[in-house]
Amino acid sequence: MNKEYLKEKLKHLIAFRTNLMALIIVLGGGVSGLFFIPMNPAKFFSFLFIGIFYLLLIVSNLNNLNKEIKEALEGLKNDI
Repeated sequence: MNKEYLKEKLKHLIAFRTNLMALIIVLGGGVSGLFFIPMNPAKFFSFLFIGIFYLLLIVSNLNNLNKEIKEALEGLKNDI
């Protein structure tokens, strides 16, 4: 592949990874903040389930993104 294309792709992947990490922090704070809000148990557990589901989904995306970054770095290393 083209070296410049791989560099640009790597920049975008790293920026996307940074955004996902920030989203994990915000979502994790929101889920942990649920413990400090008085609400009925049904609402609490439904919000907790939704929050944990999206946290796991985003962590899975982050793991896949790290694999893509690793592959792009290996491609860039092989291009040199």
